[in-house]
Amino acid sequence: MHNIWTGKRGTTLVEILVVMVILLVGIMTVIQMFPTGFGVVKIAESRTIATRLAQQELERWKNMTANLPTGILPIDDDETNGINILNGQYPASDYASFIKRGENWVRGNVLNIRWILGETTAIPAPGYYQTANGTGFGARYTLAFSPIDVYSDGRGELQGLVIRSGDLRRINARDRFSPPMLRRGQYAIYYMSGKPYFRIAFPTDAGAMDRTYYVSYSYWAARNGAEPVLMSMVDQRVNITFDNTNTDTDKYNYNGGWIDVDIKGVPTGYTPIEVEPNTDTCARGFVEVPVFDNDPYEYQLADPILGVISFNPTGHGAYEYTATGKRPIEARIDYRIYDPRILREDRTIPEPATAKSKIPIKLALRFILDAGESGNLHDGTPTDNPDEPTFEGLMRGINGRPILGREVGTQVGDDTVGLMIPTSMLIIDLATGLRVDMSDVKINYITGTVKLPQTANLIDWHADTQVENASLPGRHIRFFYRADGDWSVQCQKAYATYQRVYDPGLVNYCQYYLYEPNVLLFAACEGAKTVTVDYSYVLTDSDGNSTSGERRVAGQSCQISDHTELFDGVDYYFAELKVPTGETSEIQHYRITRLFVTGTSFKARVIWRDAGHWRNVDLETSLVREQSY
Repeated sequence: MHNIWTGKRGTTLVEILVVMVILLVGIMTVIQMFPTGFGVVKIAESRTIATRLAQQELERWKNMTANLPTGILPIDDDETNGINILNGQYPASDYASFIKRGENWVRGNVLNIRWILGETTAIPAPGYYQTANGTGFGARYTLAFSPIDVYSDGRGELQGLVIRSGDLRRINARDRFSPPMLRRGQYAIYYMSGKPYFRIAFPTDAGAMDRTYYVSYSYWAARNGAEPVLMSMVDQRVNITFDNTNTDTDKYNYNGGWIDVDIKGVPTGYTPIEVEPNTDTCARGFVEVPVFDNDPYEYQLADPILGVISFNPTGHGAYEYTATGKRPIEARIDYRIYDPRILREDRTIPEPATAKSKIPIKLALRFILDAGESGNLHDGTPTDNPDEPTFEGLMRGINGRPILGREVGTQVGDDTVGLMIPTSMLIIDLATGLRVDMSDVKINYITGTVKLPQTANLIDWHADTQVENASLPGRHIRFFYRADGDWSVQCQKAYATYQRVYDPGLVNYCQYYLYEPNVLLFAACEGAKTVTVDYSYVLTDSDGNSTSGERRVAGQSCQISDHTELFDGVDYYFAELKVPTGETSEIQHYRITRLFVTGTSFKARVIWRDAGHWRNVDLETSLVREQSY
């Protein structure tokens, strides 16, 4: 085609189409790169958020090592048989469907790491605050993890929550018929040689109520005529009552004399022989009461959802005679987390920008799950959880207690399971253990921003106002919510002190087996954790005879393997002691004579689901409990 005015040749339609096709191919190629790039950016952003959440969790525990639990363990959910600690890897629970088996970072199966063992606190100082009906009063402690999972057993006792004192002072008795006089914080024991039971006695007080004690000990047992081996029993419950008309087989009638307690927890096939002297410990159990008396070992569950415990104020400043001397009464608390996908974030509320403005708080995550209207069980937003098509509320419960693993509307006995908290978020004031009234709180579910009023009523878990128009700026507030992607912040902790077991087939979460000469075998749930080992050894010849005096190694750090190896044909997780300090690698013969194994690792793990794939970030440090007094 020629231009009739200039005589120059123009661009043909075919040429234009060719250029357009080339441009479209190039543009489409570039466009196809964007989803991958956006995906990479999203993953990087998620990892940054996860790292920040994990670091916040580690810093929180570094500042409260006096409360550090004895262990944090994976469990099965079994309301019939109670708590089943997972010594292996894979549970048979509702959460199992969320997990891709075989992923090596799944330790104890992700969402099942929920059993907190031995979180410790001294009895707090009583707090006073102005309420709608006068002055509130209580020695309140808020658990480190919550919401918690508790329910009534139908007899007025809580399941899923146990509170024990520190270890009491042992008085070794010489008279098998008459125990010595005992003071608070003491107990007496008489070891029955060659008998599968022991005798124990406790203090008696005027007007004493029923009591519970927890006894731990080592004992000898044998199987099929083989040599006896040393085993252990942890926290055997002993209930006593001063009511001589008691007919409850779970309780011992007590008048100040000896109680004969059978050795329990003996593995199948073994026959108990006797308790090993001086291996026992005993703790006093705290009891839940509706009204406080004069017993410092009493508590009330002030908020069974958010884990707020009110101790009897008489316990603050009270002392007991313990195994380590006279010291203030402490409480060691065992409980289970309701659902680790319920996130918790702590904030100190800043001053408002103006006298009338709301206070914006930006949470770590966006896309907060919205439960919709509290009265409608079918309008919640969809989630990506295959077992949860809609989100209707943080928890479900019965009889005023939260329960797990039951669908809404399920009949349990004479009661029907309903939503305990058909709301998207809970906010608690940590100073008082009371909830912030949500009526004037605004939530942007997409951006994850919460706008708080400058003043709000503080309410109890019944929604009754306890503090009117409390000023929120300056308060330490905890937020509970769930986010799209099943985000979860969890903690894993090596057990405080591992006990030696002499049968490798019986190793559980708090035990190890010494596989000669220098390998320690552990349960699978302890894999990838760090322990510190103090041990003594002697050098030996090829026949096992000692050729040196006893030598000691202190504080050797060992990593438990993250994979199994065969030991006598069985797979075990293991830790290997290094060649003894000062010896050369040529030394092949030595024998461990004493061994003390403590757990030191504390790991914060953040898990989330991204487009059907589980992802995680782990941060680890070393922490041990420090006394707060």
